[in-house]
Amino acid sequence: MGAAACGTKDALPQTGCLNLTTSVVPFDGEPATRANLAGDAFETGERMKLKIICPYSDRTEYGETTYGDTQDAFWLLKWKDNDWKPIEPSDKVDVGQNYKYTSARNLTGHHEAQQTPYVYTASTWSENVRFMSNGSYRSQYSYVFHANQSEWEDYRASDLLWAQTYMQTGAFNVHLAFNHVLACLKITVSGISLSPGASVTLEGMPDIDQQEIVVGDYYAARSKVNSPFGYQQKTACTKENNGKVLGVAVINDASQKATVTPIAGSTGIYTAYRNTDGTYYLIVPPCTAPTAKIWIRDGEKRYSYTLTRTTFEQGKQYPVNITLSE
Repeated sequence: MGAAACGTKDALPQTGCLNLTTSVVPFDGEPATRANLAGDAFETGERMKLKIICPYSDRTEYGETTYGDTQDAFWLLKWKDNDWKPIEPSDKVDVGQNYKYTSARNLTGHHEAQQTPYVYTASTWSENVRFMSNGSYRSQYSYVFHANQSEWEDYRASDLLWAQTYMQTGAFNVHLAFNHVLACLKITVSGISLSPGASVTLEGMPDIDQQEIVVGDYYAARSKVNSPFGYQQKTACTKENNGKVLGVAVINDASQKATVTPIAGSTGIYTAYRNTDGTYYLIVPPCTAPTAKIWIRDGEKRYSYTLTRTTFEQGKQYPVNITLSE
């Protein structure tokens, strides 16, 4: 999977134009991983935001800026026709924080031949979050967690993917191997026949519905283009936390900054996605949930199942096999 380099369709790319390719690393524990339940591809319409940082250069290098087109100098792309294409007005994203839907600048038209290390950090995102703070309008491109994942799009949007590639110099070809940074439950119910309308919920989880989960980026501290409440404030971290979930973002209007709080709590209720084969899938944050319990509701029938596992680690899929009787 990739984004075509600059040049015409029938001509070879010009030397130095960036060519971007991507792949998805499966969850640890199960080949079937993503919203397509095959784990090996992006779905049409999925969105990626890419941050380019040259951590050891004092000047702003090619790729580190979108020339004011986007907040935090993100390159905004979507998966379309088996390739990464720039966001378009039809995607309804306020790209430039201008109260209107516009196109994003094309990443692959750039020559990145600078002799300095480059770090490419990318993640999927699902919502254009807009808000007012201290009289100023903000537009951000955020991943938002959905507690109710019973619909296909909500389940897919909740499966946050993150990738980082370090290059010794400005590159012509960059590959991003995306990893799942949340966990997944694969729930199989046997012994009884559930109707297609049956619901499976997980109770006793952190209440983070509609909140932005933040993944640490060690190189964010070296970012040269930064927006208020933005990427550097949220993701800058120690090297040990690079690529790890830090918590959920909180916009603090009083202090005029974004802060990150750890994921915790036990009042959240999550609803699983039902696959056509009757198996249920549920994306959950990395956390400890000692009172987590599964509830199955099918018409007037109710069943409960207490999980023996209380800790969920990022990037792992856990099979949950439940045997019931009438």
